[in-house]
Amino acid sequence: MILGWRGLRPNNDFKYFNLLQVIIGLFTVFSLAILVFSVEQGLLGGSPNMQIIGNQSSAFDLNWYQDRSPPALPQATVVSVPLMAYRLLMLLWSFWLAASLLNWLKWGWNCYATNGLWNKKAEKEKGTT
Repeated sequence: MILGWRGLRPNNDFKYFNLLQVIIGLFTVFSLAILVFSVEQGLLGGSPNMQIIGNQSSAFDLNWYQDRSPPALPQATVVSVPLMAYRLLMLLWSFWLAASLLNWLKWGWNCYATNGLWNKKAEKEKGTT
């Protein structure tokens, strides 16, 4: 949002232009770090959250039986796909993300560089009195 706002500014006359450029740069680094972390967690994090609850079960330890049960046992339903399907989806997502990131970075740089990258202070002419 800041980059879009910065790209729409008609001029760079506002007082804190250089500070805004530094803030935008810090936001960009922070955003890219979050993006790298999310891709790393998705592709290399290993196991997806299987949302297994109850009877002290987890994704790695399934406790199927309880000591007591009512006379009519409930019907269980399992929806399952191989873990490879999850990993392939994460790989496709990362490819899409890499392609989109190139377009986003190009757009972001154009917005960031609109009307110059940095304002230099106007040098005062040394008095010729």
